[in-house]
Amino acid sequence: MKQEEIVRLAKDFLRNRDVGVLSTFHEIDGEQFPYGSLCPFISTLESKLVILISDIALHTKNINKVKRVGLTAFDMAAKNKQSSSRISIMGNISKIVPEEREDYESIKNRYLTFFPEAQHYFMAHDFNFFEITPLKIHFIQTFGKIFKFLGDQFINEIPFSKEAENFAITHMNKDHQDSLSLLSSQLAHKNGDKHEVVCLHKDGFHLKLDEEFIYLSFLRPISSDQEIRSAFVNLCNHAKEKDSPLSK
Repeated sequence: MKQEEIVRLAKDFLRNRDVGVLSTFHEIDGEQFPYGSLCPFISTLESKLVILISDIALHTKNINKVKRVGLTAFDMAAKNKQSSSRISIMGNISKIVPEEREDYESIKNRYLTFFPEAQHYFMAHDFNFFEITPLKIHFIQTFGKIFKFLGDQFINEIPFSKEAENFAITHMNKDHQDSLSLLSSQLAHKNGDKHEVVCLHKDGFHLKLDEEFIYLSFLRPISSDQEIRSAFVNLCNHAKEKDSPLSK
């Protein structure tokens, strides 16, 4: 399997999860110990991870001392968890300061799309976003299929403008509900009454199916605004082929 395909599979798995175990270094009597707890996360356009934690959280106190973390995501619904897929991302973490980031509002809106209940955290508590930049990834696809690669093979450039993303999302949601239904049923094997594209990535997009989020990969990564349309068209054609009686 080519490296690009392994990375794509790892991203597919990660983006279909919304919570993982965040691990930070905690000091006890001068010694460092790993401390882990469940933590929601999102994936950014650059394939970095963003989490939202309080200033009073133990993780935050640990991060202020050691800015190296790990986050492990796995299939919590799997019957045999030992043989199921999981991914561990090791990297550096930094606080996202609104005044220093032009994309702060975009990151906030993206996070609240997946976790709308977090809106009240900003009013009641001192919560902040932190960004994890992957340095090394350990991906277990299934038992015996173990892959390791570096962060620079995982992180990608932002391939399209915000305006192009917003236009594509509005267009797909307004004019192509039938296509979105086809994609969810044929590629994710899930059906629903309402389909809504919520955000794009270089490699695919998140679709809200009723109250559930699913991630679907494009056949090829996007590298420009102009390629967004063809990415959806090609994926829909692929789904139609799978739906054809000749393919069954």
